[in-house]
Amino acid sequence: MGKLISIFTFFFIFTSCNEIEETTNHLDQIKYGTSFGFCVGYCQKNIEISNSEIIYTKYSRFEKDQYPSIQKSQNLSTEDWEQITETFDFDIFSNLKESYGCPDCTDGGAEWIEIKHKGKVHHVTFEYGNEPEVLKKYLSLLRSHFSKISKEYTFNESLEAWNQLKVINGTSYKYTTEFVSWGDFGNRTEITVTNGVVTTRKYEEFLTENATIKPLLISYTETGDALGTHANGAPVKTLDALYDICVGDYLTVDVEENYISFYTNNLGILNSCGYVPKYCADDCFRGIGIVDFEWIR
Repeated sequence: MGKLISIFTFFFIFTSCNEIEETTNHLDQIKYGTSFGFCVGYCQKNIEISNSEIIYTKYSRFEKDQYPSIQKSQNLSTEDWEQITETFDFDIFSNLKESYGCPDCTDGGAEWIEIKHKGKVHHVTFEYGNEPEVLKKYLSLLRSHFSKISKEYTFNESLEAWNQLKVINGTSYKYTTEFVSWGDFGNRTEITVTNGVVTTRKYEEFLTENATIKPLLISYTETGDALGTHANGAPVKTLDALYDICVGDYLTVDVEENYISFYTNNLGILNSCGYVPKYCADDCFRGIGIVDFEWIR
């Protein structure tokens, strides 16, 4: 009996240790980022991954007033975290050199990975798009998560970014909307807003051939009391008004009948908001399509 108890005790301790080892093999945190030393705008971007969320941050080394740091987070599923931790081998990673090639030389950019495991941290930097072979399987997964969270802005996130940018840059700007039909014609409208009020609307209508814009058919410029007097052209609206139209008219349509979309530019500002009826054949998009935005100093 004593021998049986000893065997059972040994088996219990052995399996318990294995369970503890399995648990502690999990990583504490993974960071991944890209950087470009000589560029304007959001040249530094990274994600921080833990067992419950992904935090995305982008910031500028220069012109911080014009490009304030932006951060957002998403919940991370247990399955995604398990996939990440099972892919990475910290023992192999910790033996890698801290730098490979010539990161960001001649403004070629750099990528980096940092892993924290049991309190130990190892950081590896390499040339942008030219990772060591041993890192390829890791980067495929990290780039996927990075791409997804960096490109996705919800309506509320975009509106918050817009309001923050107005505080920094003021309320004078211009934006351009454009429509190009499959039937070889199109138009664009440029709206100028000065101190929060629309002051100019310019309109151009043109023919196209193989995606090349041909000479203009119609054009006009409206200012002052003439604003809004022409039937053609995008409405005389500030960007604030377009946000209201976006959420009130386009994002609320029936999802069973329409494909709804919302996209932003790299600053997080509204770029496209609208929907496409599921059974429409040509020129189906209904909504806002901004192709250019510029602050006026």
